[in-house]
Amino acid sequence: MTAPMCGSAGQSTGRRRPLLRYPSAPTRSPAGRRLLVGLFAAFAAPFPIFALQRSTPQRGPADTRDISRGIQSQIVRVVRQAGPCVVSISVPGHGLGESGLSGVVIDRQGHIATIAESLRAGRSVNISTAEGRQMPASILGVDRRFHLAVLKVEPSDLPPVVMGDGRSMAAGTWVVAIGNPLGGGNTVTVGTLSARDRDIWQPGEQELEYLLQTDAAINAENNGGAVVDLHGRLAGIAIDVGRAREAQGIGFAIPSELVRRVCSDLISHGRFRGAWYGILYRDLAAAELARARTRGGMMVERVHRGTPARSSGILAGDVITRFDGQPLRGRGDFRWRMIMAHPGERIKLEGVRRGRRITLTATLGTMPEVMPKWDKR
Repeated sequence: MTAPMCGSAGQSTGRRRPLLRYPSAPTRSPAGRRLLVGLFAAFAAPFPIFALQRSTPQRGPADTRDISRGIQSQIVRVVRQAGPCVVSISVPGHGLGESGLSGVVIDRQGHIATIAESLRAGRSVNISTAEGRQMPASILGVDRRFHLAVLKVEPSDLPPVVMGDGRSMAAGTWVVAIGNPLGGGNTVTVGTLSARDRDIWQPGEQELEYLLQTDAAINAENNGGAVVDLHGRLAGIAIDVGRAREAQGIGFAIPSELVRRVCSDLISHGRFRGAWYGILYRDLAAAELARARTRGGMMVERVHRGTPARSSGILAGDVITRFDGQPLRGRGDFRWRMIMAHPGERIKLEGVRRGRRITLTATLGTMPEVMPKWDKR
């Protein structure tokens, strides 16, 4: 008789075999878990999508108050530093003191920069400091084109402001406008630099160019006063253009670079001696930019006779793209560089003429009182 097979049909062995068994996961110790986390972090580091992000704690009301107190303290320090540099100006018989004209001491020789307003060269005015001191001053020079004037006070023991570079400041920078309208102390408004290189045209008046725009209030209280950054450096001279429709709710200042350039000439020569090249020019249209294969520059439209431009060989129709090796953004950039230049300086211009590259050099002249005739070329 044959013995039955183990586990054959119809017979039981007393135990059941599982059809499929998974291996049980080993129990991990805390040290093991830390090891795995470390290995994952090392693997995920080069891949930002896997990187573990740290939650940034949100600032609470206390943190915001600390920031506000810090800015407020800095503004107070700036006013203490720059406030004594701002004086009140009054002209006998003209009531300018009542109109709120202020001025800024710009050097240790007692020179004061302010807005031209109704000032006339050669006249005497009275100066009042923030501490209440009063003294006479003379008007050295007035420039209506740039709306600036320079006064001279004796003795020259007034503290000068620290000169800055307003046109180089970034939009959003904090600024403080300080005035001294009646000689009884400083007035202060605070805001940010909104924009640079703003131009304003007012009927019957010279165009205002390259202005700094700010939301700090500029009005009769600080007209002619200082606009400074949070380091106390002069960004510009405040100018009240509130009568212009373009100036609703915003303030303007003449940038410190222009103040420095114009006032230097008013002190040395009694008038602004602008550099002179002798061309009429305009911005390039999009098609002209494409033809000249340039991103910026200007088109020469006409050339004055007997000028440095005529001597340098420049022609109407030339496209100028570089000034002293620096790219030109447009006509406004060229004009700014010419304002900053001095008579007698030698300049190099690069550009395009009928598809060919050109390089021209010239020695700048002095801006004439009467413009010469145009060259017919």
